[in-house]
Amino acid sequence: MLARSVRISFNLAVNKYLYCQSEVKPSMLCWDAAVRLPAVHLIHGSDDHVVPVSSSTCFGDALWKRGASVVSATVISGCGHYDLCMDLMETDRFWHAPVMNEIRCAFSQHMQTA
Repeated sequence: MLARSVRISFNLAVNKYLYCQSEVKPSMLCWDAAVRLPAVHLIHGSDDHVVPVSSSTCFGDALWKRGASVVSATVISGCGHYDLCMDLMETDRFWHAPVMNEIRCAFSQHMQTA
């Protein structure tokens, strides 16, 4: 799944509708009302100069309004766009441990409340 996500990220021009808040939010309004959205935890790097942190905020708001059971977010201080994407693939990379820890904590929190 991660490899697919990264592959899609590199094709942003082709897959803009998956990431751009001006594209994603309107398309979410067309989803069938019967679609049940899972809990979502968004992770964004504070030093992301490719996608502004506000995009995660807007996307989170749209998910919440659309009925996601839980929407939470974390901004990782000092982490950039490519750091977040690329460091997850190699365990010895600088941001791997902090990002994986955030994922584990969010998952654990969700499981306790589920």
